Amino acid sequence: MRVIFSFILMTVFTSCVSHKELTITGNDLDEHGCIPSSGYQWSKLTNKCVRSFELEIQLHSVAAGTKYSAGVILSENKSLAEVFLKEGTFLFEKQPDSSYYSDADGMMLSLQMVKGIWRISSEGTTLYEQAK
Repeated sequence: MRVIFSFILMTVFTSCVSHKELTITGNDLDEHGCIPSSGYQWSKLTNKCVRSFELEIQLHSVAAGTKYSAGVILSENKSLAEVFLKEGTFLFEKQPDSSYYSDADGMMLSLQMVKGIWRISSEGTTLYEQAK
């Protein structure tokens, strides 16, 4: 009787268990060895994995109802800026007027410091701004 009862219990419990493959956070690697599920992305400027939300320069979307952020890395000589946006990662080149520009993927973007605050804009419209 115990054997039959144990068999029935095992059958019930094993039929309730899903056989889906588990994905563990931190158990994935991209082609550079970064762990996307933990927030890491490859930086072309630093040649290492970074978390854009941990970068020194942080900007936030200005559109009402949005909560996107952008992280910025400046190259050592400040001739390039790498910007991590929700749309992707973009390299910006420094211009003679001390602003940075990128037209990658058909998006004309500028990165400028105005009155001590970093801003990202497109066609004159501010998209992201550093907290004041």
